[in-house]
Amino acid sequence: MIITSDPLGLFQKNKIIQLSSKLTVYPKVFKIRELGTFNKGVVAPRYGSHTTRKSGDYEEFFGIREYQQEDGLRKIHWPSSARNNKLMVRHFEQTGAHSVTVMLDLKYGNNLGTGRETTLEYAVKIAASFTKYFLDQGFLVQLLAYGEKPIITTFGKDPSHYSHILELLAQVEANSPFSLTEALGKLNYFIYPNSTFTIIRLDKDKDAARAVEQLIYTKNISVFDIQLASSTFDANAARESEYLLEVKGSEVISYYISCGDNLEYAFVRK
Repeated sequence: MIITSDPLGLFQKNKIIQLSSKLTVYPKVFKIRELGTFNKGVVAPRYGSHTTRKSGDYEEFFGIREYQQEDGLRKIHWPSSARNNKLMVRHFEQTGAHSVTVMLDLKYGNNLGTGRETTLEYAVKIAASFTKYFLDQGFLVQLLAYGEKPIITTFGKDPSHYSHILELLAQVEANSPFSLTEALGKLNYFIYPNSTFTIIRLDKDKDAARAVEQLIYTKNISVFDIQLASSTFDANAARESEYLLEVKGSEVISYYISCGDNLEYAFVRK
């Protein structure tokens, strides 16, 4: 209600205005104390880490090499240049970013359960909590999913990036015409080689598991494979056994989550 009056308060007018605003409820995040670690990359136990060596202004000195035209004069190491009678520059090691991709299933019909005890609700909570855990570790994180349209964030690690991911997760629905396997195929380009990939899927989705195995083989990724036990969310769903990803030499950590699990204790270091 809006109330207005003249300066002396002799006259008063009331007006009721109908207002509405959109309320976004962010996913409830649970604390992850410590996940298992991977040894992929140069610096263990980082997740899917890799480094490249090239010139630039970086923190770790790597050595001296011969000057190249694109180096610029400020990188020249004059004592070495004098000793070698040719221009030499300081060479630094550039550490590649530790990137993590989080992906969940939004296939229509794959949201099992009722109320707040649904596979989508659990997947959203897990995706949000994993995102926070990785960001707290200083990693670059992106979110991938395929609803009515693709959901693709850039890699980032600042607070605004986390808020953006939470907002997206708060609005996702299981309305995709594509299976998780098809979504993986369409979003394959955004999954970086030598990185860490976190996927949240139904245990009955063996096709998606095989698609991830192919990604492990082609992209050399490490995987957190989170399986939601279908039969615990829907009594009509067939009981499935945990399908462990098996690719020789791969780094995979699996979690098997049932309806009613305390998620804070379900994810412990393996």
